[in-house]
Amino acid sequence: MNYPGGPGRYGPISPNQAPQRYAGYRTPTQRRGLPFVVDVIIGVLGVLAFFLGFAPYEKMSNSGLPSSDTTQNFFENAGGVGVVGLSLALAAGLVALFSLLPKQVANGAVIAGLSSAGLLALLGALFGLFSGLDAGVGLILMLVVSFLQAVLACGNVLIAAGVLRVGAFDAYANNPPTDRGAPPYYRGPGPR
Repeated sequence: MNYPGGPGRYGPISPNQAPQRYAGYRTPTQRRGLPFVVDVIIGVLGVLAFFLGFAPYEKMSNSGLPSSDTTQNFFENAGGVGVVGLSLALAAGLVALFSLLPKQVANGAVIAGLSSAGLLALLGALFGLFSGLDAGVGLILMLVVSFLQAVLACGNVLIAAGVLRVGAFDAYANNPPTDRGAPPYYRGPGPR
């Protein structure tokens, strides 16, 4: 038995008779895979960078005096370059974490720019230490964290742009063999 609205001798369902969904409903875009994991790692590194700001940023070099070993953290330094680098690393991590929320766009270029600027600011803070000051453990750890964050963020942008590829290399992807698996010395039937 055929019904007038269903498929049968009257043909397929027209678009006007198709069941309608609620007009305001949008399926959220699920970002999974490598970009999602990289954004999570960048976000965790940014938050870790903030807490490393309480570690010693610089210390007085030992000049033979027993009480001359004093340290300062990122928030106590007078120059401010360390705080700028710390803030840029934290901002890159927070942008990466906020871009993971539903219905948000990926901000890979912004994250890569912020993390790279943070790394350069921290390198400037390292090279700009006055004489008599040494880099503290906080500055060294912040450089490592910021370097990892910048490499991951820039790699994520390059992968999204198609410059880098992730996965196994397929030698026959662009040039498939034409002899269909025959030995290399066999070229078909020879002259007769």
